[in-house]
Amino acid sequence: MGEEQKEPEKKEEAAEENKPEEPQDIVLKVEMHCQGCVKKVEKSLLKFEGVENVTADSRSKTVVVKSRTADPAKVCERVQRKTKRRVELISPLPPPPPEEEKKEENPPPPPEEENKEEPPKAITVILKVQMHCDACGSFWRSV
Repeated sequence: MGEEQKEPEKKEEAAEENKPEEPQDIVLKVEMHCQGCVKKVEKSLLKFEGVENVTADSRSKTVVVKSRTADPAKVCERVQRKTKRRVELISPLPPPPPEEEKKEENPPPPPEEENKEEPPKAITVILKVQMHCDACGSFWRSV
């Protein structure tokens, strides 16, 4: 009788192994201002190997990527490279770097500097930014 009970358990385990893996949700925070920005991000991600679905929202500035095989760090890197936008990986968080031997030595104290109370000089910076719509242009003018 004990053998009969073990057989159905084996069948259940085999059925669980054969189930397709659920797609992983990769959540990114991307600087997007309009629908043009959203389409550009979606287009760059849909061509990435392993990506099944992309949902982007310009108001919340989030992108949700459904994938079974894509590496979240590589997806984030691809969006940065293709769209030239600031991208932050929200979920899943990358694993923390391995901790190296902790140094117990205190860093040397910084050299003493004379306190200079001169006001900082004004610097003019010219930014060359690709703007594909008026909304993006008005955003940068307001900054």
